[in-house]
Amino acid sequence: MRGPLTFRTRCLIAAIAVLAGAGVLAAMPTAPVALVALFLLGAPVGVVALAWRTADRLARVVVAVAISLTLNGLVAEVMLAAGVWSPSAGIAVVGVAVAALAIALGHLSARELSAREEGTAR
Repeated sequence: MRGPLTFRTRCLIAAIAVLAGAGVLAAMPTAPVALVALFLLGAPVGVVALAWRTADRLARVVVAVAISLTLNGLVAEVMLAAGVWSPSAGIAVVGVAVAALAIALGHLSARELSAREEGTAR
């Protein structure tokens, strides 16, 4: 039996899940509002909570929700200012941004772990 998944693997799985969810929701002509809201708020919260390890769970949730609301607000604001508002495109942009964040966090974490191992080996 294999050991637990590495942090990098969990980040990659999260990125794939977010992209799949964004693709399904963006392709649905009439997606339920509750499902769209759950994705737009839940996907960024999940990735941030996965990445930010702290003992204080309340702080992790508060920061994750704040980042989620900020990301969604920025995407909506840029789309409105550019005159290209589209709910499907907004879902896709948030999905790609969150997936990119998950991949970047997994990559940075792998670099940090290898740097720690090199530092302790000396």
